[in-house]
Formats: sequence, structure tokens, C-alpha cells
Amino acid sequence: MEKARRVTTVEQLYTVDGVGPCELVRGQLVRMPPAGGEHGRVAFNLARELGVHVKARGLGTVYAAETGFVLGRNPDTVRAPDVAFIRAERRGETATARFIPGAPDLAVEVLSTHDTHRSLAAKAADWLAAGARLLWVVDPEARTVTVHRPGAEPLVLGEDERLDGDDVVPGFRLPVPPPHPPCVRAGRTVSSRGHSPPAGMPVVAGLRPVGTTCVFPSSTYGGMPCDKPRLSSS
Repeated sequence: MEKARRVTTVEQLYTVDGVGPCELVRGQLVRMPPAGGEHGRVAFNLARELGVHVKARGLGTVYAAETGFVLGRNPDTVRAPDVAFIRAERRGETATARFIPGAPDLAVEVLSTHDTHRSLAAKAADWLAAGARLLWVVDPEARTVTVHRPGAEPLVLGEDERLDGDDVVPGFRLPVPPPHPPCVRAGRTVSSRGHSPPAGMPVVAGLRPVGTTCVFPSSTYGGMPCDKPRLSSS
């Protein structure tokens, strides 16, 4: 195995031992501390929703966090997004056990406490310059998603808006997020503000979300109750 202090190339990074999560940025090894709980839940939620959508339609492949993508050579750059998607037409060029050459069609970066505006700007520039068609930068604290596309100004999506896969992940849409999602508890429908749910909404025993999920799982997923739920009259 290579020593961490000597890592400057893609090949060395693939064989290095004992450095933990890291990226290679223009020949420099950049270590990344483990992410926090909210970061992990948001990243998993997005990966799951993308995975279900992509598999059902045969659109391509979704990759989990820490998958390495080779974005540059001489000096070498390997970035690892929190979630990535590559369309089915590219399957031949990405079938490898090593780092994947080139950028994914969609890269997702979920902000962590150690991220800075400078580091995020550098990541966004690297993804787009290497050929990514779409980049989502998710901010769990601000509850926003910034959408980046080549040659376009970044678009910030907030509450009551919808994240859209556009032509990159056709048909994929996810709210960011609904302000008061409906839940169900003990076999009876619950509304987060005590309002009756729409007619025909399914009632499920136990506690779990119904209807459409959203980007941020703290309000709809992971067994989390809605904000001060009250049983409706229905």
C-alpha cells in the first residue's frame, strides 16, 4: 500500500491505506472528517428516492457516497459526491471496480459543518468542468437546494418548491419540502396542523409518512413524527 504522504495520483489514491475519507484535488490529498447525522439521513433519503425512480424506469445507475470519479489528470483530481447518477447509455464506460472515469450526469453534494463557501465553489466548478450535466448542493440547515447547470446561473430552491431531474433524470421530482407533511399514527390519519387530509389518503397502522416524500427526511422519514401532530376527525 502507498503511504498517504506520497499520494499525488489516481493510481496511488486507489491503493493508499489508512487515510479515511478523502479526495484528491489537483494532486493534493484532502481529508474529510465523517459527516454528521442529519447529513447522513438527507444523503440516504435522496439516494433512496433516486434509486427507486431510476431502477423502475431503467434510466441508469445511482451511486452511494464515497464513490470516486476521476475529474482530471496531470495534476490528478478525484472527487466523491454524496450521491451520483449515470445514465444507462454510459454503462460501458463506467463498468469498473476502480474509480469511475469522468463526471456523473448528476452529482449531489450535501453540506456538512466543515464545508466552506470556497470549498463548495471549487467542487461545483470541478463537477461542471468535467462534464456533469446537473449538480444539486443540498443545505440541511437552510433547507434549500442549489441547482447548478453548465452555462447557467445557480438556482436556489426553498420551501414549497420542487427539485426536478429535468432531462438528466426524466420524471424525477421531489418537494423541498412540503411545510406540514401528513402522517399517520395508530391506524388513524394525522395532520401536522390538525387539518383533515385529502379524501382517499391511505391510513396505515403505526407511524410513517403517506403521500409524497421530500428532500429533508427530518419531517417525513426515518420514523420522525410531524410537528406536534393531532388526530383528525376522520
